[in-house]
Parts: sequence; C-alpha cells; structure tokens
Amino acid sequence: MSGSISNIIKKSYFRVLPVQIISVLVAAINTMIDSVITGRYIGTEGLAAIGLFVPVSTVLGIAYVITTGVQIVCGKAIGCGDKKRVASLFSTAVVTLGAFAFAVSVSSNIFSKPLAAFLGAKGETVSLTASYIAGYSYGIIGQVLSGILLFFLPLNNDKTRSYIGIGIMVASNIALDILLVPVLGMGLWGMGFASSVSYLLSSAFMLFGFFDKKRTMYLDLKSLHLSVLPEAFMTGMPNLMFTVGCTAKSYIMNRCMMNAIGTDAVAVINVQNSVCSFAGAVPMGCAAAFMTLAAISYGEEDRKGYLDTFRYAMKVGVFISAGLMILIMACSNLIPALFFTQGDPAWAIARRMLLIFPSFLVCNTVLNLLLKCYQIQDEKSFVNIASVAENLIIGLYSALGVSVIGADAVWLAFPLAELTLLLVIAFIGIRKKSWLWLNSDFGASEDQKMEFSVKNMNEVIHISEKIIFFCGEKGMSSHDSKIAGLCIEEMAGNIVTHGFTDKKPHCIDIRTVIKNGDLTIRIRDDCVAFDPVERMNQFSPDDPCKNIGIRMIGMLTKDISYYNTVGINTLLMKI
Repeated sequence: MSGSISNIIKKSYFRVLPVQIISVLVAAINTMIDSVITGRYIGTEGLAAIGLFVPVSTVLGIAYVITTGVQIVCGKAIGCGDKKRVASLFSTAVVTLGAFAFAVSVSSNIFSKPLAAFLGAKGETVSLTASYIAGYSYGIIGQVLSGILLFFLPLNNDKTRSYIGIGIMVASNIALDILLVPVLGMGLWGMGFASSVSYLLSSAFMLFGFFDKKRTMYLDLKSLHLSVLPEAFMTGMPNLMFTVGCTAKSYIMNRCMMNAIGTDAVAVINVQNSVCSFAGAVPMGCAAAFMTLAAISYGEEDRKGYLDTFRYAMKVGVFISAGLMILIMACSNLIPALFFTQGDPAWAIARRMLLIFPSFLVCNTVLNLLLKCYQIQDEKSFVNIASVAENLIIGLYSALGVSVIGADAVWLAFPLAELTLLLVIAFIGIRKKSWLWLNSDFGASEDQKMEFSVKNMNEVIHISEKIIFFCGEKGMSSHDSKIAGLCIEEMAGNIVTHGFTDKKPHCIDIRTVIKNGDLTIRIRDDCVAFDPVERMNQFSPDDPCKNIGIRMIGMLTKDISYYNTVGINTLLMKI
C-alpha cells in the first residue's frame, strides 16, 4: 500500500463525523430552540434567565467524563478483540450515568430557587430562572442518556436510528415549545418542560438500538461491573476538567457582564453560548470522530493507521471550521435578528460578538485533535491541565479586559485562549521533537510489517505469495508462512467473491505484522457486514462442506476475532 491515506479510513471518518457532530449538538439544539422562542414571546429577561442556567447544563457534562473514557477504552478493547469487556464497559456506563442524571434531576427540581440565586439571578430574573430549571429538570436523565447513546450508535452502524432520534427530539421540542408557551402561556417552566419531554422521547427511542447482542455495543445488565469504571473515569478525566473550567468560565462571564454592562450583555452571552455550541460542535465532533477510530488503531498498535486518521481528521476539521467561521461572520447582521429587534441595545452587542469570537474555531479544531491524541496515549496530566486551563484562561482574559474595552474583551478571550495553549503545546513539541508525542516503540517498524490494499482476486493471490515470502524472510517456519498465505487467500478472497457483488467500489486493506515472534494478520473491508467467526460454528451433517474454508482457517489459527464498527469489517488472525 502506498503512503496515501486508505480509502477505508476516509470512509470510516465520514461515516462517524456527522453523528459525532450531532451528538455534541444534542443540548445545543434544544437550547437554541428555547432561546429563539423565548426571545420572541417572553423577552430579554427570559433570555437572560436561560443564559444563567448554562452553568447547570454544563455540569451535566460530567457524564461525558465516563462517556469519553468508555469510548477510548472500548475502542482499545475492540482493537484487541475483547467483546465481553466492551459489553461490560458500555452497560455499566449507561446504568451508572442514568443514576447520576436522576440524582441531578431531583436536586435541581427541589432547589430550583436557591440555585437560581446562586447563579447570579437578580430581581424578577430569579423566579424566571427557577421556573426554567424546574421544568427542565424532569428530562435531565433523557439528556444525559441521549448524549451517551448518540456517541455509541455509530459503532453499531446504526446511523439511521441516530438521525431519527435527533428528529424526534427537535420536532417534539419545537411543537411543545409552541404549545406550552405562546398557546397555553406556561412561560419558562413550559419551555424547560418541553425540552424535558423531547429528551425523554429521543433517548427512549435510541435505547432500543442496544438490545441486540450481535451488535458491537449492546446493553447487558448481567455484565455490570463497577470495577471497569475507574479506568474509564481516569481516561475521561479531561472532560471533567473541561466541565469544571467551562462552568467557572460561564459563571465569570455572566458575573462580569452583569456587573459591567447589565442584562442586555448577559442575554447576548446566552446567544453566544448557543452559537458557540453549534459552531463548537464542528471541532468537538471532528475530535470525537478521530478519537473513535484512532482508539481502535491504538489498540491494534497500528501506527500508520493512527497517524493517517489524525492527518485526515486535521485536514477535514480545519477546512470545515474555517468555512464555518467565515459563514458566521458573514451572517453577523442576520443571526441577532432571531433573538432581538434591531433597535435593541443587545442587537448591537450580538453583532460585534459574531464578528469576533468565531475566529477561535480553526485553532480550537487543532487544539481538540491534539488533546484527543494525547488522551488516547494516556498523557493524563497534561490533558487534564489543558482541559481546565482552556476555559479558565477565557474567563481570566474576560475578567481582565471587560472593564477596559467592554464586551469585546469577552469575545476576544476565545481565540486568545486557544493561541495561548497552542503556543504551550508547540514549545513542548519542540522539546519532544514530535507534535503527537508517540513513543518510538509504538507499533511495528517498517521491516516488521507489510500493508496492502487490494481490489480483485488476482491482487489477493499476488499479495498472498508476497506474505509467504515475507514470513519466511523473517524467520517463520515454512508451515506457518504457508498458513499466513492461505489465511489471506481464503479470507480476502471470500470478501472479493461475496462482498463485491453489489457492483459498488470497495477496497480491502491487509496488514501483516511479525513482532516479538508473533504473527498477526488484519483484514479490513468496507463491504456488507459478514462475521466469519460465527460461520465457523455452523456445521451441517447434510452439507459437511458448508463453510469448510472458513472452518479450516479457524482450526489453523491460534486466535481469530471479528468486529464491525462504523460500517467496516475487521478480522484479526494470530498464527
């Protein structure tokens, strides 16, 4: 295979990317809908109340500590072929986070008024904020679960369920917002309750996609083991640090704006949070898609696949985020009109905000990808510090500048914080002589592996012969060398024969590694899902030759495992 990025990596990335972006948008979509309708039917005070709620909503991001950790640990387990560990991690995470969300839901409902005052609400805004929190609290468990499930549905190749689940959430929220607020006059409580119902309906629909044990990810209550969570929690710790920093940042920004400028500025912060949540979904989604695929490559110790995925994610992410930045700035006159009338002082503040803060997007994409890269490699200390520092630096720059240059200081704080952290990473990268910090002994060296892409049976046979010669050259016995060639000819040939029949363009990537005396063969393709391991157990006395080639490979190999994620079949064989 040439040095170019595999078509399978490109296809995999674009299969995961849209769903990962939407996963990040789950909360932002409902908040944006609520904000637009509130601005139109309740007014600036109501919009400020929703803005003050942001730190509480951000606290729910703690759930993504475990979600992200489980994603990474599951990816590595998938790469190693450990299906039982994958099921245990996923099931335990869903049940644990469901319990956490329920506790937050009850607490928010009971203490809605004290919480509103603590968040900085004053006067009439206290009761408005408390009403929104009370209505919103019923659906917190749905919000947390829908966020988790959307992250994992791509690993089950269930994009359709993802999109339908999002459709249910958005449609029900819009319908209920209109019914409960303008029609029935239930105010901000109705606004929050509409979001609650939409989250509950969406999460219930998506949960049904995880009961099939043939899927990569499935819910198995018998496999619950709390002992699997500490590793996931520690791996996902940067999300906790990010959440802590983000909560502090929101609190500082709200306080600074309220004290220095007033309610209009706080209302614009709510708009900025909504726009930032949508825009920020691109860098976060690009990073999450990279993490999903790169964790599997890391578990397989596939250095080239890991680096190729990073390069492609960076290329795509920078291109999309740059385009989005230009689009938001170009719409700086249009977006404020969704929330304010043109004569409203908040309109002018919002327009300035939309011309300044989107400049953080490209740098944020680069930073997110680098941090996910380090997170997969267990560079916990740095990623934890960077995750909390990013938001604290934004809060610090905002606090220092708002009294000098006004609201513009808050919007400028976003790109300045990203640049500050990238300069720190650049300095460390120069000392380590590597931006990605990969250990030199990670993966197989060039003389320990052979990698190819094949598209027809003639190429399969040719590669099979090359692998036999390669194995012999590396000291493998003639017997094992021939078994390696036979494995490739039988399994890759089977894919060509049965998987290429739909006349669509397909590709098979073959990777053979000899390291520490062990021979591992990985065959990856983008054809229809096909589990050869399952076929090995299918023996019929009426047809003893059924699946005989696959069954023979099963007897000749030490270990064989299969998984299908994001529409890609992967077969691992050890000889």
